Amino acid sequence: LAGKDSVYEGVFKQTGIIRTDNFEELLDLAWALALLPPAKGRKICVLTNSGGPGASMADSCARAGLEVPLLSDELQSKIHRVLPSTAAYANPIDMTFFMDIDEMYVNIPRMVMESRETDGVLLYGVFGPSVFGQTQKLFESILNLDSSNDLSELIERLEQVAQLPQNHDKPLVASSFWSAEDEASRWLIQNGIPVYPTPDRSVKAMWGLCKRWEILESFKNS
Repeated sequence: LAGKDSVYEGVFKQTGIIRTDNFEELLDLAWALALLPPAKGRKICVLTNSGGPGASMADSCARAGLEVPLLSDELQSKIHRVLPSTAAYANPIDMTFFMDIDEMYVNIPRMVMESRETDGVLLYGVFGPSVFGQTQKLFESILNLDSSNDLSELIERLEQVAQLPQNHDKPLVASSFWSAEDEASRWLIQNGIPVYPTPDRSVKAMWGLCKRWEILESFKNS
């Protein structure tokens, strides 16, 4: 429990131990590492339906040494076809309150994962029927959300989300301020997709998945 920090750092590096700064990070990284494939690179796509969390994730990526690369013109064009003109689609992909769950949860994540331009996806905007209903009440003058659908219809999309990491061998890490209080977040958590309560914690988990791959590769080449 005592001694030079540099000695411990050297031991961790030689044995492939990922170091965390606190107990919360330890649990967050362990959760992601237990469920998701490692990220085979540091190029990350940020997908969000709100600008603030998306910007926060992009900034956190930069601080963690992860890249948020500009997507190719071809991929941007595919994404632009299904999003409104108010959306941003270069990366981060900001859907700007475009509440089409097929595009948000299924089509756009699949487009990104099928491309070779990114190594993982950070998703903000996992909402269930109760959140849709509350959002409709707050913004009923400008939004027209269908909050009448029961959870079974949403689960059909979430099932496809949960299969993305396995199908494409790339991690998808989600975040939602509602976390397990929300039906959709709770379903994903119960079916193998970590959903963190803040964008920054989801980025740190993605960093751990990147670090895991780098450690595995270094051992393979040593």
